[in-house]
Amino acid sequence: MAVVDYETKFKRKITGVCSSWLKFGVPGTTFVPVWIKKGTMRFSSEKPMILVGPGTGVAAFRAAIQEAYKRDMKQTIVLVFGCRSEQ
Repeated sequence: MAVVDYETKFKRKITGVCSSWLKFGVPGTTFVPVWIKKGTMRFSSEKPMILVGPGTGVAAFRAAIQEAYKRDMKQTIVLVFGCRSEQ
C-alpha cells in the first residue's frame, strides 16, 4: 500500500481516503473491516470487449478478464489503461 498524500501544482492537498485511514489508525490494531458485495458488471460471452481504465485502476477489468478465461470464453478482449499524469 502507498499512502496518497500530496499537493497538486495548484496547491490543492490530495489525500487518499483508505490510505489516510490506515496511516492514522491506532497502533497495534489488527482489525480492518472488509465486506464482499456481489458485482454488478455483466458481460456477453459472444461480443468483443474493449475495457478502458483511464487512470482509475484496472482491478475490476482484470477480474473480468480472469473470469472470461476461467469460463473459456472465446471473444476478443482489449484492455486499455492510462495514467492521470505524466509522472
